[in-house]
Amino acid sequence: MRTIPLILLLAAAAAAQPPGGSVIRPGGGGVQKADPAPDKKGYWVIRPGGTATRPVLAGQPPAAPTAPANTRPAPAPKPAADGLGAVVYESWDSASLRGQRVGYYHTIVREHVKDGRTYRYGTRTQKLTIGRFGDKVEQQSEDSTVETLDGAIAVTVSRQEIGKGQKLTLTGTVKGRQLEITVEGAVTDTKTIPWPDGVAGVAKEATIIQARKPRPGESFEYLTYLGSFTAVVRYGVECKAIETVPLEPGQPPRELVRLEQDMEPIGDFKLPKATVWCDPVTYEPLKLEQDMPMFGGKMVVRRTTREEATKPITGPVPDLFDVQSIKLNRDIPDVHGKQSVTYRVTLGSDLPPAKAFKADARQAVTPSGDKSGKPFDLTVTAVRQPGPALGLRLDASDEYLGTSYFIDWDKPEVKAHAAAATANLPATATPFQKAQAVEGWVRRNMKAADYSQSMATCGNTAKTLSGDCTEYAMLAAGLCRAVGVPSRTALGLVYAPGPGGSPVLAYHMWFEVFADGQWVALDGTLGRGSVGPGHLKITDHSWDKVQDFLPLLPVISVLGATPKVEVVGVK
Repeated sequence: MRTIPLILLLAAAAAAQPPGGSVIRPGGGGVQKADPAPDKKGYWVIRPGGTATRPVLAGQPPAAPTAPANTRPAPAPKPAADGLGAVVYESWDSASLRGQRVGYYHTIVREHVKDGRTYRYGTRTQKLTIGRFGDKVEQQSEDSTVETLDGAIAVTVSRQEIGKGQKLTLTGTVKGRQLEITVEGAVTDTKTIPWPDGVAGVAKEATIIQARKPRPGESFEYLTYLGSFTAVVRYGVECKAIETVPLEPGQPPRELVRLEQDMEPIGDFKLPKATVWCDPVTYEPLKLEQDMPMFGGKMVVRRTTREEATKPITGPVPDLFDVQSIKLNRDIPDVHGKQSVTYRVTLGSDLPPAKAFKADARQAVTPSGDKSGKPFDLTVTAVRQPGPALGLRLDASDEYLGTSYFIDWDKPEVKAHAAAATANLPATATPFQKAQAVEGWVRRNMKAADYSQSMATCGNTAKTLSGDCTEYAMLAAGLCRAVGVPSRTALGLVYAPGPGGSPVLAYHMWFEVFADGQWVALDGTLGRGSVGPGHLKITDHSWDKVQDFLPLLPVISVLGATPKVEVVGVK
């Protein structure tokens, strides 16, 4: 049992538009292609929801699988009435956040026999309901793997809802020491990552603790693939003790095995350790607890029945804007019109200040002078228009002008909006004037009213013209590229009114353009023609060759560091 609440990580993109606009937030696309013909060689036919048809293999079949010595015999397969393969494993887990039930995890493993060989197809689905500005939003993601009986992975599939009628579907095919990843609906958008031996798929990982049965003091490690981050990561599991404790408050004590589970970092992002309690005989995981500072509390996952796990969410659910907003010590009237603001930041982790906030023409990170050495000062200065050239250069074929999965500006709707946004400009208009025209058009034409999206693509947003700050930023960046202006998105925090009107910093995304030899920031949610000191940048990204959510992790790292921020100077 392990859980990475990816939906919550993406929903951590909860942001607020400053006064004068509607509350908005950040969030991803992909058109699902039809399954290839079942008899076409070279394909695994994998459908959503754990409903796979028989696999179709090409070329030489893999060597006959052998069961590893440390693996318990699988239970007798249960014939499936739907003809989709015998079910050899299934589990349901209820998920709670801060004591409130938010959804479930479901894992199912089926067996398929092809040409006398047996393969396992495992699917893990997470379906969670969260609060966003007082509304409940239900989101779902799914990971699947096709494996041989000895655990070797042949195919991976990851699906994530990211926009209206849009799913990000990443299909990976193992070829030797590499995983070749393709985005469905965008066959030219591919990626290859190293693929070490021994990566555990959904089926193997579901029972890996039961197979190893570690005793107190014993530990083991394994590799697993996180599809939504297109990354192979290492997990460590250590058995701490066999103890007699109640599984839940109010229950009679019982003997349980307590383990600690730790995930290695992805870059600077690292989840806290998780505690897992298992049955002392079967080692079936019964409960997982994990502190989630970025979500304001503890995530608890409990083994249960399908009926219990899938009960409708009728009670209140945590609102991520409330728990992730960083309270400020004072109000800054007309913050976006100010010249500069100095913020004193204290991080509750060892994340280096230079990794927390990016230094550039707008931002400077300096020691605060505090004797503890922990706080640092972040001075943010308004850049209203391009100044003296900073000497930066971009090639005409640079990544900031190209089309990519998320900034797919080559779509007809995007080009049409870009033409409309710049229609009234003179032929001599500068790149920055074009960008300002785009910013104003986005502000006037987008509808900030849809919190159900995670991070829709530029092309999808051009059709719906709705979303939150992520959709605003992706669309604006794409419109700029469509008129020849290099662009990227910026991710960070923005000053906003919080509950009761108290000022906070909340997650936000805006866009930057390259003009007169330097990067200049704008924000389509504001439409002011420039960005002031109310925007605190954590990172930026071109989204070139990106089909996952790795660019969001620096923001989650900062939120997970439980930062405290004070305003210490305003000009």
